[in-house]
Amino acid sequence: MAEGVTKRYFEEILEVTGVSRRRGERLAEIKNMPDNELKLFVEDLQSRVRSHYQSDTGKIVESLREYEEQPKAFYSGGFPLQTAVREAPVDWFVRKAALYYGKVVILDQLESTSVLRDVIAVKGLRNLITSDLVSLLVLWPWAEAGLIEALPAPVRWNETIGQTISKLADEDLKDEEWASSDGALKDEDEGLEGEALIQLYERTIQATMSQKSIDEKGGLRSSAFGTLLEGRSAAVGSGFFGSALTDSSFTTDVRQRWRLFCLWSSKRAGLLAQGGLLDEETWGRMREKAKTGRVWQGFKVRNLGALMKLSPEQVIKVREDSKYSLRSFREELAEKVEGIEMAKLADEKEIEQVASQVSDDLNKEARRVESDLKNMRLKLGVSAALTPLSLSLGLLPFPLAGLARQLIGSASLVGIIGYGLDMKEQKERSGYFLVRLEEEAEEQRILREHGVTSKWRL
Repeated sequence: MAEGVTKRYFEEILEVTGVSRRRGERLAEIKNMPDNELKLFVEDLQSRVRSHYQSDTGKIVESLREYEEQPKAFYSGGFPLQTAVREAPVDWFVRKAALYYGKVVILDQLESTSVLRDVIAVKGLRNLITSDLVSLLVLWPWAEAGLIEALPAPVRWNETIGQTISKLADEDLKDEEWASSDGALKDEDEGLEGEALIQLYERTIQATMSQKSIDEKGGLRSSAFGTLLEGRSAAVGSGFFGSALTDSSFTTDVRQRWRLFCLWSSKRAGLLAQGGLLDEETWGRMREKAKTGRVWQGFKVRNLGALMKLSPEQVIKVREDSKYSLRSFREELAEKVEGIEMAKLADEKEIEQVASQVSDDLNKEARRVESDLKNMRLKLGVSAALTPLSLSLGLLPFPLAGLARQLIGSASLVGIIGYGLDMKEQKERSGYFLVRLEEEAEEQRILREHGVTSKWRL
């Protein structure tokens, strides 16, 4: 098993670079290193990254395949730093994913940068390395909590799949549909398509890549087309095969990537199954998991705002406490999205409509659960003023034990047992996990008011 491997890897990189201790100051130093010092710094990082994946990639993949407690997601689209949600933290995507998924697999951008370091201009390398380290800092608490697992792209850890991804990327370079605004020459998040998108990539490549690597690709225009067409194909292929090889669900917060995943898989999945590189059962599971995950991402449920108030450990705790509720919700969600065609996963309006209906139904169920819990606690003699579950049952650190005793009235043993049985039923209802999320946030607020930190909690 590879429990904690990614955590130790992140910890080592942040420690040896000095970023874990001095953060912004150290990042500024790295960005302003003399060229020769930066080269040695990146060489050392590359050696550590290569050593880690050479020894541990197989363990991580095997561990992921054996992990069946909750669904897993294979993230496609760089480091999952979602900033599109107003006033949301930079880790909003992974924060939201942590509630729904048991594991989130990411492709290590630091590993990718270190592999490509010889074709990246010095200025571009500085920016990429510091960006990669910032992302590691953001993701570190989630790796520590056991949610994040990092891997290189499949082209570097599965030779057969790597050759297939490269072959298909070369075919997509010549494919008329892929090389159009119906394919890779459109980016919904950038709001650009066609010539405007090509020019953006030309500017990015000119600022990032070395002139030698640009010339080897046939010039700036050719480099931009290669990145847009072959590069996007390889990225989607990595997400597709990474999902299959780790028994995970493809997911991303990049709208273009969703659309290209639908296009790529519609062209390839059947042929790959016929060729023996993908069995129909695996593709069937991937397809259904991708549907439910896509709708989950489209949720606009007001209760999820509580996610912003909780630490990674507290989000994981809510997920574990609500595992039966989440299982019920996932089953209901799977039934509701069963009729969605794969191509519709890229249709924002279609997904928004489905997600909105599921959100409304879930909110209504959560409010019914909330009402039932309030009535149950009143019968037990719990003060209605303090509703969080662990508070109402007196599960508080020692300094607040007196307060906890005051919350429970003269409830009989029979009443307490009955409450426990009723709670078991509530925990299996699909809306319970939203209520539990709200209660955890409220509980933390009360604890903070009493000067109790989370490390004291039972």
